[in-house]
Amino acid sequence: PRTCPLLIAGLDANLLAKNPNLPTLSSLKHTTTYKPVLPAVTSTIQATLTTGGTAAEHGIIANGLYTFRRPELHENLDLSNHADSRKQVSFWEQSNALLQRPRFWQGAGKKVAMLFWQNSINAADIVLTPKPTHTPDGKTLSACFSSPASLYPALTEKLGPFPLQNYWSPMAGLPSSQWIVRAAEYVWDTQSPDLQLVYIPHLDYNLQRLGPSHPQIQKDLADV
Repeated sequence: PRTCPLLIAGLDANLLAKNPNLPTLSSLKHTTTYKPVLPAVTSTIQATLTTGGTAAEHGIIANGLYTFRRPELHENLDLSNHADSRKQVSFWEQSNALLQRPRFWQGAGKKVAMLFWQNSINAADIVLTPKPTHTPDGKTLSACFSSPASLYPALTEKLGPFPLQNYWSPMAGLPSSQWIVRAAEYVWDTQSPDLQLVYIPHLDYNLQRLGPSHPQIQKDLADV
């Protein structure tokens, strides 16, 4: 069967146990516990989930890379913005070529979509990931890389531009998750992947800003 795992950042058994009034999440038929690798950061965890390897094996040891005097990495960096800085230290690089271990679906003959997963460019048949444009006057313009190239323009026409300010900024929150979920529904229906990986980010933000005991987390869980 076609499968669509949702990676909901920050959701754990402890939060579910405190919120039994959310039957969609707390009454799942099959559950198990996944022990995270270290460091417990987005890029490392996502690389582990899609390769089955540790950080030592797949090489994604952080959300950023120390790239100074490492020409073997430079060819896989996005040097379209701030090239000089990225050749020293670079964060949120998206090339799949930076992984040193194959994704688990390689050679399986399955059509795979990765939506808002790190290091996803050239990792799957269908890719959608933020790729903002930085202008010379210091502005950041929201945009996404997509494969096929026509995917993001189609989503922009249907949903409006991706709300980057609600994904990476002090205003990060629910609107980014809502846009991603609607995009995922569109890809699921129009592209028919066998496996579709979707990253749902908004719960993670207030857990970091406010802590897991804050009343706002109850609403964030209900929004999930």
